[in-house]
Amino acid sequence: MTNNMRESKYKRFIDLCMIPVKRLLKPYSSKFSRKDYTQHQLAVAVCLMAYEDKVYRDAADFLVEVKEYLGFGENVPHFTALQKFLRRISLRLLDFILQKTYEMFFNTKIANIGIDSTGERTSHASPHYMKRMKRKSRRKDYLKHSIAVDTTQQAIIVAKDRRSDAHDNVDFKLLVKRSSDIVDLRHVVADKGYDSEENHRFVREDIGAKSIIPPKWENIPLSRTKGKYRKRLKKYFPKKRYHRRSMNETVNFVEKTKFGDELTSKGWWMKKKEQRLKDIAYNIYRHMKRNGNALFVSAINFLHILIFGSISSKIL
Repeated sequence: MTNNMRESKYKRFIDLCMIPVKRLLKPYSSKFSRKDYTQHQLAVAVCLMAYEDKVYRDAADFLVEVKEYLGFGENVPHFTALQKFLRRISLRLLDFILQKTYEMFFNTKIANIGIDSTGERTSHASPHYMKRMKRKSRRKDYLKHSIAVDTTQQAIIVAKDRRSDAHDNVDFKLLVKRSSDIVDLRHVVADKGYDSEENHRFVREDIGAKSIIPPKWENIPLSRTKGKYRKRLKKYFPKKRYHRRSMNETVNFVEKTKFGDELTSKGWWMKKKEQRLKDIAYNIYRHMKRNGNALFVSAINFLHILIFGSISSKIL
């Protein structure tokens, strides 16, 4: 890959990331701030760190390549500035940024979603080393990462992280409720780990969508299956619609392959923020892949000039 292509890729990422960041963050955290860098610049910088799967020290060196486009000039921030910024902002704010990156995919305000979870490594120890030393990783060494994915756009809507390897059902209602606040739901698809009559009732009666969750015990006769919604699905199960759940597996695979499956931060709260940065980076990456090459951005800018006469700082 040539340097021109890489530069174009990073510029597109910065442009797309800057849109939700400018909508949700003030330029400076306080009137007493030193004003060396804006919060917009630092937010995009830590998202680039997740996009390139870099640690803080390497990310600061990597920013030299895009310092002019980010507006840093010759004064590139020290890696401790990135650490302090990420520690200062809240996880709730990162959730809002994730939501805004999903809204870039809107073709319609009706979505089919899939719920799934995966484990993220939080230990630096090599699995091969642990096996040779006959040591077992403790459960708390994994971060439980649950996501709600738009199975049509293949984008993350909301995410929830837990410190322990908790049961999948714990975050099901929360993910569905937060997704319904962002977009109208038509179908909610999940695997057998989420099978319960209460989950079906919540989706169908409280949310107004259709739940597609296969019964956990397929060999049990229909007469002994509990719950009217579970019985209905066991009798008439939409296999074609259910197989859209594979988009969740695709998202988890791409996110771990592209952005790494290990969280390098020490504290658990920082690990959650680091994971959310990966979710944000994935949505932007997916939007870039979905909309083709860099000519797409140029075309949008050209159309905006024709219609409005100038390019807004909040629109590509």
